[in-house]
Amino acid sequence: MKIEWIKGRQVLDSRGRPTVEVDVGAGSYRGRFIVPSGASTGRFEAVELRDGDPDAYGGLSVMRAVDHVNQVIAPALIGRDVGEQRDLDRMLCEMDGTPNKARLGANAILGVSGAAAAAAALAAGRPLFQCLADLMDNDQLLLPMPMVNMLSGGLHAGRQIEVQDFLFVPQNTTSYPEAMERAYRVHKALRQVLEEAGYAAALVADEGGFGPPLAQSDEGLELLTRAIERAGLRPGESGAIAVDVAATHFFEDGGYRFGGEVIESGAMIDQLERWTRTFPVVSIEDGFWGGGCAGRDEVRRRRGDPT
Repeated sequence: MKIEWIKGRQVLDSRGRPTVEVDVGAGSYRGRFIVPSGASTGRFEAVELRDGDPDAYGGLSVMRAVDHVNQVIAPALIGRDVGEQRDLDRMLCEMDGTPNKARLGANAILGVSGAAAAAAALAAGRPLFQCLADLMDNDQLLLPMPMVNMLSGGLHAGRQIEVQDFLFVPQNTTSYPEAMERAYRVHKALRQVLEEAGYAAALVADEGGFGPPLAQSDEGLELLTRAIERAGLRPGESGAIAVDVAATHFFEDGGYRFGGEVIESGAMIDQLERWTRTFPVVSIEDGFWGGGCAGRDEVRRRRGDPT
C-alpha cells in the first residue's frame, strides 16, 4: 500500500513542551506517532532539532523540524510502499546525511518512521509489535519489564544531587500486571520511608518520581532499598534498582563534580562499583561523559582488555 500523504505538526508533550507529531496516510489507514522527548540528553545522542527562538516557547519550539517533515520528507516518501520500513528508514537517514540526524532533526525523522510503522501495521491488520519483530527477524518475543522512576535529582529535580534518577526494577515476575503491582507497592512504601526520614513526599520531579532535597546520591539508594524491603520484597531477588547517572551533566574540567569535589574517571568507576556491591543495583545508564572515552578506556584497562 502506497503512502498518500504525510502531515507533521507541533504539539505539547507530557511536560508541556513542544514536540513533533506526525500522521502518515496510506489508503484508508492513518498511522500517528508523537516523538518522545527527555529533559536531558547525552553528548552523542541524535539531535532533537529545536528552533532556538526565545519568543516561541522559550526557544523550545520545533517548527523547523515540522517544516522538514512537510516540505522535505513528505515529497520524497509519498508514493513509497508504507510496508517497506527498512527502505523508508534508509531513505530518511540518507536525506539527512549526518551521523547524528542534525540536519532534518531526529524528531522529524523518528516521527515519520514511527507513523509509517503504525500505518503499515493497521493496513496489515496486525499488532505493531509483531510487525516490528518481523523487521528484526525475531520470532521469540519477550515482554520487557518496567523500570519505574522512584527518586530523582539532576536535571529532573533541581540538581539537589548529581544522579538524575533512581528506578525500581521488578525481578522474577510471571506477568506484566504482577510487575506493575510490585512497582505500586514500592512507590507507596517509599512515600512512607521519605516521610519517616523527614522529607515532604509531595515533592514530585519531572518524570513522576519523588524529588526530595537529598543530602547525597547514596541516600537515594538507601531510601529506595528500604522501600523495597518495606513493600515485602527481597532486594536483589524480587526487586532491584536501576540508576540513570546522567554523568554528562556534571562533567567539568576533565572530571566529575560529585559529592562536592571534582573526581577523575577512575574514582567515578570506584563509586559506581561500590554501589553495585552495596545496593541491589542491576543497571547503570550514562555513567560517564563520552568525550575522550576516558571512562570506557579505564574500564577496559581494569578488565585487562587488549588495547
